[in-house]
Amino acid sequence: MEKYLTKNDNHTAVKLTAADRARNYPKGTLHADDGLLFCSTCNVVIDHSRKSKIDKHLESASHIKKAQNQSSGKQQTLKTSFECKTTTQVEKVKVCQTWIKACCAANIPLHKSDNKELRNFLQSRVSNGGAIPKCSQLRDYYLFDVYEAEKADLKKLVKDKNVALIVDELSDDEGRYVLDVMAVILDFDELSPEGNCVTYLLDTHFLTETNNKTVSQAIVRTVNEYDIDFDNV
Repeated sequence: MEKYLTKNDNHTAVKLTAADRARNYPKGTLHADDGLLFCSTCNVVIDHSRKSKIDKHLESASHIKKAQNQSSGKQQTLKTSFECKTTTQVEKVKVCQTWIKACCAANIPLHKSDNKELRNFLQSRVSNGGAIPKCSQLRDYYLFDVYEAEKADLKKLVKDKNVALIVDELSDDEGRYVLDVMAVILDFDELSPEGNCVTYLLDTHFLTETNNKTVSQAIVRTVNEYDIDFDNV
């Protein structure tokens, strides 16, 4: 076991995994999931590299209160274990999707999630912030679901509304033709807090060329995808 107790200059166990930490405590106290250490009672991420932080959490008033509220003296069943893991997965997905939405709303690139100081802040100051992975995993496993959810909400927003379509043509750094199709809802109830019209990006098309045919086809595809009645345009 000594190889697992090797310390670095910051007195952290550099080779001790979350699963190793969980095994060092009574069964049902902690559990590991996707390389992260969770308190099974509070369902929050704990820094597994420092035993002092784990002990501090287990001795905290909030943890003790939650532990006392749970039925004692009964062995955790397989069903309970499965539900606990499911809850953990749900919480992880929720915090990752919320983080992506916040970054997009604030125009913060996802690669900023890899910043060392920002990661330290998320892990130490944000509940379940340690569950937020690096940007590559955010893009590969969570970004598309957030996009689909936002797109579904936008479809509901423009449904049966009178809209003005705006088309903007530009090019990217690879020299491709990019066509943004946007919509403005012609309703005074949809104004921004400043009293201005709100423009929504419906879709972005990458075209091999731009002419009347390709642009028109892109616009029609977008209108059909969002179920916008042509009489409302």
